[in-house]
Amino acid sequence: MSNDPRELSEIYQYAMKNYDCGMAEQAANLARATAEGDFSAQVEATQQMASIRAQRDAFHRNAIEHAQAFNPPAPQAPTQAETGLPTPDEVAGFCKIDAATYNRGVAKLMKLKAEGHYKE
Repeated sequence: MSNDPRELSEIYQYAMKNYDCGMAEQAANLARATAEGDFSAQVEATQQMASIRAQRDAFHRNAIEHAQAFNPPAPQAPTQAETGLPTPDEVAGFCKIDAATYNRGVAKLMKLKAEGHYKE
C-alpha cells in the first residue's frame, strides 16, 4: 500500500464509493423483494447490507489507524523530577517570584534546549 497521502485519500474515497454502491444495490434488491413478497430475498438483501456496513466500518477504522501512524503523538514534557529543577514553590521561596513566572521560564528553557540554542 502506498504512503502518499493523496493516493491514500483516493483509495479511501474509491472504497467508500464502492461500499455506497453496494448498499444502494442491496437496498434496491430489498425493495424489489418486498414488492414481490419474496421473504427469502428480503433476508438475503438485509444480510448483504449488514455485511457491507460491517466491512465499510472496518475499512474506515483501519484507514483512521493507518493515518494516525503518520502522526504519532507528541512526546510528553519532562516531569519536574526528570528536569532536576526545583519545584515552583521552592523557587518562590528563595527567588521571590511566583510559580506562574517560574513555569513560563522553565517552558522557555525547555524550548530553547529542544531547538539547540541552550547547552548546559
